[in-house]
Amino acid sequence: MYCFAEFTFIPDTACLNTASEQVRLRNKVALLLAYFLQHPNEVISKDRLLSELWQHGDFREASLTQSIRELRAALGDDAKTPRFIETIPQRGYRWICPLKLTSKSHHSKSANASKQNIFASTKKLIFMGLCGLVAMSIWSTTRYFEDDVTADEADSQQHIQQQVESLIVLPFSNNTGNADMAWLELGLSDMLSVDLKRANQVQIVSPAQGNLLLLEHQISWPTLPNYIRAMLEKEQIDAALVASVRLLKQQQIIDFQILFRDGRVQQGSMSFDNLAANIDRVGHQVFQLINPKQVLTSEHSQPDLSAMAIAQGMQALQTTGALDAKRFFSASLTLKPSLWAKAYLSQTLITLGQWQEAEQTLFHLVNISLEHDPYLDAFVHFLMADLMSKKRSSREQRLDSQERYQKCANTRCKTSC
Repeated sequence: MYCFAEFTFIPDTACLNTASEQVRLRNKVALLLAYFLQHPNEVISKDRLLSELWQHGDFREASLTQSIRELRAALGDDAKTPRFIETIPQRGYRWICPLKLTSKSHHSKSANASKQNIFASTKKLIFMGLCGLVAMSIWSTTRYFEDDVTADEADSQQHIQQQVESLIVLPFSNNTGNADMAWLELGLSDMLSVDLKRANQVQIVSPAQGNLLLLEHQISWPTLPNYIRAMLEKEQIDAALVASVRLLKQQQIIDFQILFRDGRVQQGSMSFDNLAANIDRVGHQVFQLINPKQVLTSEHSQPDLSAMAIAQGMQALQTTGALDAKRFFSASLTLKPSLWAKAYLSQTLITLGQWQEAEQTLFHLVNISLEHDPYLDAFVHFLMADLMSKKRSSREQRLDSQERYQKCANTRCKTSC
């Protein structure tokens, strides 16, 4: 057990306690905290943390960043003014909070005193052992098979309770028989992955990334569960979400399966008048199936009235193009103002080269406090960086073009003279 500031942390149970609250940390977050506490005041590089705590995989660095963010949130720590985890630029992280004496040190002192009683009790133990040996041999014979079954059940229970650290959301299948609902395939699945990402609990691989992985592994879609599990094993992803949408009596029904890398399967079905407007409820159900002992912390959902337009815009960005996507996102904002719709519209404007309009929208978003939604905050800053990069590249190309034109003009002038 470790004690620091107002907290006590028990690594065996992954519990972080205060005087009034107990929080059970996600497995990777608990391992990360334990590692920091074992190396206080020591600068620990990202490579070292990845090597010690993460298996090889394409998404482990993103998982480390997410786990650091989640640990800071559990501790109430601020990266800008840290009390616990200090970020050392270009070098890594350092645990800076002093540790207090724990019951472990008290136990080591009492252990010395207890050694004096060991010799006196040894004689009694030998005598009791001889008497019990005969009885034990008879009892162990009758209990052999029962103990074996119990051990198997315990191992199975421990296996089932393993927490999911990463989930890939694969494109949904449109089984509605309606071509106009093709937006379900990527648009709705992307909305679900965004909603799960915002919960800050599990590393999410988006449907677009999932498509790339399917191509990389030469897997046609849809495919059999065995091929998906083989991909999960190679990429070190814990589970995959496979879903299809159908219509029944004017209801949109989503049937989904969660395929775990270890062979388990969880499945469910939900029915709504409008799936896009209730995507947060679908996400909550999925999360409860993959990690039933944790509580989904996200309290924000996509706007109800404009959710379908957002999903259609996401689909258009990846299929028919940015011009169609702009119409959907603009329609979403007309139905109901939304920060997410503004961010997606800015992304579309950047793609279309309408940089001035995109810049105005992004500056408006940057000046709004987005602390309640760190994923949106990160997305907006990514778009700002992308816009600045494109503008800089365009400016350099324009100057280079002017320089070539001037050289050409000078050459012609000399020739005519």
